[in-house]
Amino acid sequence: MITLAIEASNKTLSIALQKDKEIVAFEHIHPTLQHSIVLASTVDTLCKQAQLIPQQISKIIVSNGPGSYTGLRIGVTYAKTLAYTLKIPLIALPSLDLLANMYVAQEDEWIVPFFDARRHHVYAGIYDKNGQVILENCHISFDSLLEFLKQCSKQIVFISPDIESYQEDIITLENARSVIVYPDARVLARIADNADTVDPHLLTPLYLKKAEAEEKWLVEHQEVHHLVERVKY
Repeated sequence: MITLAIEASNKTLSIALQKDKEIVAFEHIHPTLQHSIVLASTVDTLCKQAQLIPQQISKIIVSNGPGSYTGLRIGVTYAKTLAYTLKIPLIALPSLDLLANMYVAQEDEWIVPFFDARRHHVYAGIYDKNGQVILENCHISFDSLLEFLKQCSKQIVFISPDIESYQEDIITLENARSVIVYPDARVLARIADNADTVDPHLLTPLYLKKAEAEEKWLVEHQEVHHLVERVKY
């Protein structure tokens, strides 16, 4: 079985080809937000390296968020289109689940994978050492996340490619440390073994929050709505 794994939810682009249980081609492009330009060509290049053609791909795995709106849209759309065209199974896994699985927790550690969501907010989740979810993936201010974690007596490990932006906040927790980790499509392929497939037509990115432009539009139109309500006829 030839599996194509795509991780395009952030600035980096990670793509892997796996034959049975062995990675036969891999590319990690960092940093880039040009996913729309390089994704398809990189898949073609990896297929050539592995002496395969895209038509031999028998399963696709894609991380479906949260993360970059543009990256998610491009990665998920490409995976859906290819799966539908080739009539092959499609699997989607949360990006934070992938990040959490890239660190081996020690006894009594909580893993906190996160991605920067701008304005001192993050997409984050909390997992125990067995991968059980403590806090569901959410969009949250980093201050609120820290307040929640202050109640925890366990050791806390922050996992993210965006550690540098939040390191000053992280060190305020005495029981916390951080590890810079970039999402890796090779790990995505490994953890998807027993995952359920999804209908390409029904798969949508897991954004967790509206795009900034959409939020601005809603605020502006909400203000107009309130003004209209106040008008006396």
